[in-house]
Amino acid sequence: MMWWMLACQGGTSEDLPGVRLDEADRVVFVGESFELNVLANGAPTWDLGDGGVEEGLTISHVYESPGIYTVSVEVVQGGRAATEQMLVTAVWEPLAAPPRMASAVVTDGETIYAVLQDHDLVAVVDASSLEVKGHYATCGEPRSLDLEDGQLLVTCREDAAWTLEASTGQVLSEAEGLPVGARPFGGVLVDGRGVLSTDQGLYREADQLLEEGQGFRDLRGLAVSEGSLLVARCRGLDEGLSVWIDGEERLLEPDAGPDSDTDARGHLGFVNRIAVRPDGRAFVVGGNKANMERGLVRDGQALTHDTTVRADLRQVGLHPDEVDLPEPAFDNRDLVSAMAYSPWGDRLYVAHHGAGIVDVLNPWTVQRMGGWQGLGAGLEGLVALEGQDGVRQVWVLNRLDRALTLLSEDASPVVIDLVEGLDEPLDEQVLLGRRVFYDAGDRRMSLDSYASCGSCHLDGESDQHVWDFTDRGEGLRNTTSLLGNSGISPLHWSANFDEVQDFEHDIRGPQQGTGFLSDEDWAATSSTLGAPKAGLSEELDALAAYVESLTEVPPSPYEGSAEGEAIFLEAGCADCHSGERFTDSGFDSEGRALLHDVGTLSETSGMRLGGELTGLDTPTLRGLWLTAPYLHDGSAEALMEVLVERNLEDQHGQTSLLSTTELQQLELYLLSLD
Repeated sequence: MMWWMLACQGGTSEDLPGVRLDEADRVVFVGESFELNVLANGAPTWDLGDGGVEEGLTISHVYESPGIYTVSVEVVQGGRAATEQMLVTAVWEPLAAPPRMASAVVTDGETIYAVLQDHDLVAVVDASSLEVKGHYATCGEPRSLDLEDGQLLVTCREDAAWTLEASTGQVLSEAEGLPVGARPFGGVLVDGRGVLSTDQGLYREADQLLEEGQGFRDLRGLAVSEGSLLVARCRGLDEGLSVWIDGEERLLEPDAGPDSDTDARGHLGFVNRIAVRPDGRAFVVGGNKANMERGLVRDGQALTHDTTVRADLRQVGLHPDEVDLPEPAFDNRDLVSAMAYSPWGDRLYVAHHGAGIVDVLNPWTVQRMGGWQGLGAGLEGLVALEGQDGVRQVWVLNRLDRALTLLSEDASPVVIDLVEGLDEPLDEQVLLGRRVFYDAGDRRMSLDSYASCGSCHLDGESDQHVWDFTDRGEGLRNTTSLLGNSGISPLHWSANFDEVQDFEHDIRGPQQGTGFLSDEDWAATSSTLGAPKAGLSEELDALAAYVESLTEVPPSPYEGSAEGEAIFLEAGCADCHSGERFTDSGFDSEGRALLHDVGTLSETSGMRLGGELTGLDTPTLRGLWLTAPYLHDGSAEALMEVLVERNLEDQHGQTSLLSTTELQQLELYLLSLD
């Protein structure tokens, strides 16, 4: 690889010598020699950016480590000097067969494929003309794609995966044998057959085998590199977040901090994607960082808007020489929802779901090099290409806007409407409400783009964390799933809200947003159980409509029995967990919330509306199999703990006299409810 730097002659001896660079921002391989040349009268001196200094019209050099180096050449004439610079990026040589990652957007270089989850479609876009060529029908709720040898694997949350012919959309095969409630999220093709990350484990289409085990559940991020399968959990546990490399577990421990004005402690979670560097030597996972160490009970410090949740990104080495990188200090950013490397691996692109930002990072220092803002909430997919004349291109999918945006270094973003002419499957108010739910970049929702409703309830589910909300007048609080609750009041464990619109209090309070109500309406409705906020804000009403639309829970893989149901009734569980919703949550004829003390209250349970907490609102039992840990303070890791260790005095159903078999039948019945 040869580059030329020309020093132009002419003028008098008192003129500055001319130095002209013919090329810049080029790439070389680590460990391989390359040449630099300059034409000049005099002796040029080269600074190679890695400590190396050379002299001569022609030099050769080898970079021993990857990086982006500033190379300068100085030419002296007549006692005066001129200097020019260029960037030389040294990368490890990319793999002959590039790594492949389950993503919401994939490409073969000529065509872009993007999932449209709400439409049950894949959009097909020409990468040159930027035209939507058509749509392929898919299984229900497609979340991920993989593309190999003309085959397009589509993974759907409605317990299905289809392999399509990429050029026509013809269905070539459908995955068989997926268990009920698998809810596959990611999928990659291995030897032409799908491997799927699911809620219950890793499913291999080739032999219809589900690999499962303790902790090997709740899987989302998935990739394949040089035959190695890379898998990541979605939610981290107390000890950290697990990733697996060909079945070998690695633990990404929580960030120990300290908290500062630019960063905070936290547990990595809500990891949906993996991105592998093109050389196959490392990969990254991203999500959010939830500060489980902070709170008045835990460390005496109240949670603040910038120490509660932040964006998080971690690198995992696949090569023994790969060094650990520091975590990027993402300031004013929310959840990392997608990542992609440039084809040479010299840039790492990181999308932030609700902030509407794509950052460009140096992949070896994780320092920010630039990026794009104002892309809207709902960023869920990234893919990078080398466009014409070597200009880098990044394609980002905005799920909520149903749009694909082309980002490049030399032009303004180009937005492509992926659903023009198609019917919108969602109610207009529900769609607006979902935008409000996720829009961390809206100043009304939060200060500095850190938080939205989706920060703890991505996809309407629970982050499975126990927060210390003592400073809010509450206590230790286990995040509840919104699925199946339908937004019916009252809300929260302490029943302190009577309408979804009351989340204006969290928005204006802990999230430090300016709010969606006028100051006059806010003053008139400042009591959460007082005058209603419904009808006062289009956005809050839409938010309520979205939350109330989350009526379904995923089908359970567990099978209950008539014996288990009979035990449920005989033990008195149905006294509180009644009706189709399996809860008596509500208010009595005098407007008082129906609260129950089931023996789980403690000194860390906090208060209700500034006063004594005498009992708890009854949560629904629907979808119980997905919502561990249990109880208001998350003190029961498993359901059997609720029935036995946390119910010694039979305040939470009469279970103390049940046999082991009866307890198991009751547990299975509870886990089967959907």
